[in-house]
Order: sequence, then C-alpha cells, then structure tokens
Amino acid sequence: MMTLRSSFSSFLLVIVIMLAFQINGQAQSYIETDSSKSTGGKILFSTERDNNAFIKLKLKTGTVTYTPEQLTGYGVIGKSSYVAKTILVNGTERKVFLNKRVNGTLSLYSYRSRDFDAFFLEAKDKNLIPLLDDGQEGYRTLLSSYLDSCAHAARNVKWVRYRPSSLTRLLTQFNSCSSKPFPRLKLGAVVGYGTSNVFMGPDYFGPISSYNWKTDYSSFVVGVTGDFPINSGYVSLHTDVLLSRSQFNTVSQSGAVVTDIVYNSSSIDVPVLVRYRLPTPGWRPFVNAGLQASFNLNTKGNIYTSTFDQDVVTTSTTEVKILPGLTWGVAAGLGIEYDLLSRNAVFVELRLARAYGGSDSLQKDQVLILTGFTF
Repeated sequence: MMTLRSSFSSFLLVIVIMLAFQINGQAQSYIETDSSKSTGGKILFSTERDNNAFIKLKLKTGTVTYTPEQLTGYGVIGKSSYVAKTILVNGTERKVFLNKRVNGTLSLYSYRSRDFDAFFLEAKDKNLIPLLDDGQEGYRTLLSSYLDSCAHAARNVKWVRYRPSSLTRLLTQFNSCSSKPFPRLKLGAVVGYGTSNVFMGPDYFGPISSYNWKTDYSSFVVGVTGDFPINSGYVSLHTDVLLSRSQFNTVSQSGAVVTDIVYNSSSIDVPVLVRYRLPTPGWRPFVNAGLQASFNLNTKGNIYTSTFDQDVVTTSTTEVKILPGLTWGVAAGLGIEYDLLSRNAVFVELRLARAYGGSDSLQKDQVLILTGFTF
C-alpha cells in the first residue's frame, strides 16, 4: 500500500513539473534583432502607447530598456508580438514598435501615441497600408478592396468597428475565410400575431376551479428587440420587450345557471434568451431558449352568473384574480434571419412561451409568429 501511494505521489509530482514547464514555455519572453532571437528575462509591459515606443526587459542583473532602433521585435511566445517598423506620422518618418494583432495573408498592426493613432495592414508585398479613421468610415472602403477574395469577410466589412477587437476578428476571419457570423449589437422593432391560452395548472385551487374554463384566443404583440453578441457570432444574448393584448371569454352552463368568465389581458413580456445561429451565409437559421418575465397590467377578471327561473333572470358579477402582477416562465423559438445589403437585417421566428401560475393564479401559454427589423 505504501509503495502504491508513493508511486502515485511521484506520478503527480511529474505531472505538476511538466505543467509548470509547459506554462513557463507558453509565457516565455523574447527579443529579436536582425541576426538573432533570444529568450529569457521578463518583459515589463506598460500602456499600449509605451509599448509602441520602448520596452523594458527585466533580467537577473537588472532592467534594460530597448527602443525600435535597437530591436526588430519583442513579445511573449504564443501571446503577443511587437515588430519594429517605420511609419509616416504627419509626413515625418517615425521608427516604432507596432502591435501585431493578426498574422496571415493579410496582417493587422496597431499603433497608439499622444499625437497619432492608427491601424496598419500588411499584404504579401510587405508594404504597410495605413488604415485611418477619417470620421466618414473610409477605412471600410479600403478594407473592402483587400478582402474581396473572401466573400464572407467582404460581406462583414459593413459591421466592423474601428476597434482592435473588431478589426482583429474581421482579419482573422479573412485569413481563414470563415463563414461564421460577425458578432454585432442589433437593436430593432418587432411585431407578432398568434394565440394565447389561460388555463388551470395542476396546483390551482383558486376562485374559478369549479368552472369549466377553456380559452384559446388570438393575441397581437408589438415591441422592441435587442441582440447582444457573446464572444463569437454564433451565440448571442437576445431580449425583447413585448406588449401583448388578448381577450379571454368562456361560457359554461349547468342546469339553469349560465356562467360567463371574461378576462382582458394586457401584459409586458420580457424574455431573456440565449440564441444560436447556424454559420451559413445569406439566410441564417437560429434557435433560442431562456426565461421570461411577464408584467401583467390587468390581473383580475369578472365572473357573470345568470340564473334562469321561469321568466325571471338573476345576474350577479364577481371579480376574481386571474394572474398575479408578475409571473415567471420559459420561452423558446426557432426562426431565420437575413442580412440586407445595408447594415440592417430582417427575421421571422416561431416562439412558444409559458408563464407559470400557482395555487390562486392561472397559467398562460402563447404561440407567436414574430417578425422584426434590426439595424
């Protein structure tokens, strides 16, 4: 038993040492000149502006500062890379360290200083092409001229922002010619039509439990929609604010007693869904599911009871609770969206939703066809 335990401990120690070496290798700093590349020490990164101007390398003997005139590049293996390049700033040549964000057929660099910020493209000819923000989105036109060999990336130029993360994603997509959707914030309007059903749940023992309650009425929905990307273009957090109105009415008769139950429903439904899009160009199918909060603006209905006794009809009205002010439920749907030539998109979705009730409140189901426009 002791031998087995000792062997197991030795095995764990070997694994830990291997992982430590692997992690250290992945985070290994390097500096590079025209003739050599050396590792060792630790690069002391600062702000992006400082990293573009100089770099400090911490060694056992002290800290050394390097400028773009002394090195051809530096970085951390597998994580970051800076390359010494000469750029034009207001007509004057300046030797700087450019942050190499994308490496490939078309590479992307970034530079920041107190008087000049820009991105640079580098094509196969190794010439730097400034990508400047002129305030009129001219950088998109320049990008389009270099991305036309990949239709997916060229289509997504209209969504790119003049930001490191957005441009990095676009150039990475171009180099692999990936068809995955480009993540972007979408806001818009939505309308819908369908059916709603209010019914007794298994735990209901409320004021209308003794009546034959059965409803299935049309419902009209209007509202706003928002779609927020999560890391990649495949998945997003989707939410709506939907105003719906329905009128529920059911009549039952037992002998000489006729009961008419009327409920005019007005609610604001706020679903929060996780949406997944298939990575297809053009028409893009999607599915989503999540939770839904329903704020019921009208919580009470009326029971009209009519008793027939020969030629005499006696009528009474009772107000009863149908739904609470706030109900929680679930929602799920599937649909398809299409990107227009501009920066807009249209979509159609079939959605099912259920708001759960309780011992004194009913449940509510909805089947909706939603269509919307985003920008």
